[in-house]
Amino acid sequence: MGYYAGAVECPGVFGEGLEDAVHRFQHDMNLNEDKIAGRNVMDMMLRRLGCI
Repeated sequence: MGYYAGAVECPGVFGEGLEDAVHRFQHDMNLNEDKIAGRNVMDMMLRRLGCI
């Protein structure tokens, strides 16, 4: 989706680049900008990707 182009990081451990990508995605999707890839972020990602 163009928010993060870095390498895969350890599950549950956000590096600076991934945290920034989550924050930008939240901002663009009008979600709560808490930098946490929680249920709302994951749901929106799946919807944008056409999975649900």
